[in-house]
Amino acid sequence: MRSIATAVVSFLLLSPIQLFAQPKDGLYVVPSFDLYAMVISSGNLVKSYNFKLAGDWNASEGSARGEKIELSSIRSDYFTEILIEENPLGATVETLSCTPFYDANEDCYDLPPAQAITVLEATSDIKAVYRTQWGSDFVIFESNGVGIMLDFEYSTARANGSKAVWAATSTIDSGMTFKNPQVVVDSDNIVVSKNVTFDWTIEIEDLNSLQANFKNVSCKDKEGVVLDCEEDIEKYFSKLIRIF
Repeated sequence: MRSIATAVVSFLLLSPIQLFAQPKDGLYVVPSFDLYAMVISSGNLVKSYNFKLAGDWNASEGSARGEKIELSSIRSDYFTEILIEENPLGATVETLSCTPFYDANEDCYDLPPAQAITVLEATSDIKAVYRTQWGSDFVIFESNGVGIMLDFEYSTARANGSKAVWAATSTIDSGMTFKNPQVVVDSDNIVVSKNVTFDWTIEIEDLNSLQANFKNVSCKDKEGVVLDCEEDIEKYFSKLIRIF
C-alpha cells in the first residue's frame, strides 16, 4: 500500500502538464506543522481556520486574486499575511509577511513554505460560517453527499479561558437538514467531563441565503436520560447567524 501511494505521489509531482486553479474549498492537513486548515469561499472572499486537535485555532480572512488566495490574520502580538496556491496534492502555504506589533515582546518570523494535503473537498454550494450563541464560529459544508461541521469556540466565551475545536460528520436529507452528527474531534474530552449533552439538527433555509436554524434540540445526562433544558435551549440554540 505504501509503495502504491509513493508511486501516485511521484507521478503527480513529475507530470509535465500541471494546470492549476484557485485552491479548492475544504479541509486540509499540513503535516509539517501538525495542524489542519479549513478554507471556505464566498465569491472571491475567503475565510480560513487553522487548528490543532488539542483545541487551539486561529482565523484568517482574505480574497482570491486570480489563481491564488491571499489571507491576513491578526494574532495576539503580530500581523501576518499568507499566500495559498494549488498544487497536485492540495495546496502550498507560504508566509508573505509577518509584522510584530509596536509593543510586542518578540519578533515574528516568516515560516518556510508548507504542503497542505486535501482531506475533504467542499463539493456543493452548501458552505457557510455561522456565529453561535455559545460563542463560536460554526462552519458547515458538504463533501460528496456527507455533511461536515466544525465548531471553533472562542477562549473569551469559556470558563477555563482556552479555545476549543469540535468536528463531526452528518447525513444531509432532501430538505437540506444536517442530521445525526457523528463526532470525530472534540478537544474538550481531554480537559473536561460533560454532565449534559445536546442533540440537534441544522436546517438550511435555502441555497441563496444559506440562513440556518437549529431544530429538534434536546438534552440528556451521561446515562442518556432526557432532561428538561428549555431554558438552556432558548439561551444557546434559538438563533444561528450567518457571518460568511
